[in-house]
Formats: sequence, structure tokens, C-alpha cells
Amino acid sequence: MSNIDISIIIQGPTKYYKDIISTYTGIKNVLWCTWEDEPQKAIHAIKEVGIYVHLIKKPQKSGCRNVNFQCKSTYEGLLKCKELFDTSYYLKVRSDFNISNISLLCDRFIVKNEAINFIGWANMLDGFFLDYIVFGDYINMEKFWMFKDDENNGNPCPEIFLMQRFFGNNYLSSEVKSNYIPKLPLLDDIRFFWVPKGINVRDFSSKLEFNYTENKFIHYLKFKFKGIIFRINKIIKN
Repeated sequence: MSNIDISIIIQGPTKYYKDIISTYTGIKNVLWCTWEDEPQKAIHAIKEVGIYVHLIKKPQKSGCRNVNFQCKSTYEGLLKCKELFDTSYYLKVRSDFNISNISLLCDRFIVKNEAINFIGWANMLDGFFLDYIVFGDYINMEKFWMFKDDENNGNPCPEIFLMQRFFGNNYLSSEVKSNYIPKLPLLDDIRFFWVPKGINVRDFSSKLEFNYTENKFIHYLKFKFKGIIFRINKIIKN
């Protein structure tokens, strides 16, 4: 892993801990921020691999599509990481993602040297940056994930709510897009497996854009000809 200081905040429930914890073997400064009523068996297993567990109370209000749960677990995890590790950068990761090479992902974000950065862009509802994984320095991460227990949070959808709150109402301006989309980290050689859905995040929707250079043509065909992708791959390899 890069020698540059970075903390990793895993946020959310421990339901998929068996599929997640191996991702962080040998990685320093990893904290899992989750709820105080999570199963003790899971908490014990997570601690055993060297991940610090920070237990917090659930928000009283869920907000639109549980955005308050995401913001609170990330925000309080960020505060605890600052207290424990006080690193230069922070990476927020969902607790249902298995990432094949977390060290390389950290390096790829750090190379971009952005105050805040995202893994991809969604061409939905006029567009927004994905909040699955977010990287940044402390000041910008605190601003992005600040928590207020309000039922109205997250409208019209959590991603747009977070974008507007951080960038302002002009978050879709050409200036914001031109500044950030070219700076998304290169994701070649990194696999993002969405455990509950049983798929690579890259294959979730053709409307998601990531900075991959590998196999772009094959990836495109997956959405157009899912039934014959195996045969296409075989023909190309031969």
C-alpha cells in the first residue's frame, strides 16, 4: 500500500463481513463504523483481522432511501478516524463491497491528488457522481458527509442531495463536470464486487461510467448481447 497517509472507513451493517474482511488483510488504518446492535459474532470477527470497530446509535430519521444511515455512519466514522489515525486522506467504502485490490485503489486516488473524488458517474436523473466510494481530505469529506437527523434529507434522491449540498445547486454545471469527470481514478486491475447483488459493480448498469481502459468493447457488448457474450469472448480470444 502507498506510504501516503490514508484511512479507510467501511460504513454500514456487518451482514456481509465474511465476504469483506479479507479485502483489508494487512491494510493499516481501517475502521468499520456500524450500529451498536450489530451481532457480536460479526464484531469479534472483524476486530480479529485488525479492523477497528466503531459502534454508534442509528439515526432517528431514515431520510430518503436511508440516506441518514449512510451519512451518519460515514460522518462519525470519519471523526473517529481523524481522532485515531489523523491521516492526510480518507476513503469511504460501503460495507457490502468486496474490492479486489484496495491498496491499488488508494494509490490511484492519491495519484489524482483531488480534494474530493469519486469512482464513477451515473447518467441518470441528469447525472451525478456515485457515492459508493468517496475519497478526499478531511475538510472536504467532513463537508460532503456532514450529518443532520432530518427526515427530508435525500430528496429527490440521495446522490443528487449529496451533490447539491456539496457543490451547490449548480452541481451539474459544465465547470463541475469538466473539473471532475476527467479526474476519476483509473480502475483497471481492480474488481468491485457488489455482494448482495452478486455482480461486479461495473456490470450493474450501462448508465454507469468508470475510468477503465481494459476490455471496453467487451464490456459494452455485455449489455447488448448478454446471451452470447461467452461465444463472443471465445471468438475474440481465438
